[in-house]
Amino acid sequence: MKRYIVFLKQVPQSTRVEIDPITKTLKRSSALCKTNPDDLCALQAALNLKKKTGAEIVAVSMGPAKAENVLREALQHGADRAILLSSRAFAGSDTWCTSAVLAAAVRKIGSYDILFFGRMAIDGDTAQVGPEVAGQLDIPQITQLIHIDSLTDNSIILHKKAGETIQQLEITLPCAVMVSKENGEINPPTLAGWLA
Repeated sequence: MKRYIVFLKQVPQSTRVEIDPITKTLKRSSALCKTNPDDLCALQAALNLKKKTGAEIVAVSMGPAKAENVLREALQHGADRAILLSSRAFAGSDTWCTSAVLAAAVRKIGSYDILFFGRMAIDGDTAQVGPEVAGQLDIPQITQLIHIDSLTDNSIILHKKAGETIQQLEITLPCAVMVSKENGEINPPTLAGWLA
């Protein structure tokens, strides 16, 4: 069975977030939170592909206990399973630490075909975590996905943005794909998802 793993991050709803004076990290408990918008685009890309392949979608989030809300939203949209990676040791993680934790989670989950990431998080704007996870797992990565054309057992054919041009590529599976608004609109949650 095919499996897609989608990574979702809980981010502050506002730019008015306090900074801890000692650790110099965001005090996430001081802000209302939501799912990172690009991550929802990644989830939608996985859901669109699931309609054609019947793959299992595993939603993964790294964060405090309240990041469970991000995973509940993913389940409402149609993800099959959700995994929360939570530890005080993860607090204040930079992109390298985050990618190390996420890569370890992928290894623990087991076989997969595609890792889906939002291109960038609105609370950091680095666009590094997805590519770093791909690097740690030694798999191909596609940034700025526009559209997935087709999928076989061994490869994916897609269009991606590259500066001012658009490229069509065939990539060997497994791979990591970074998704943003260019991939299309996000469908509302399903009734079946709400019931689940």
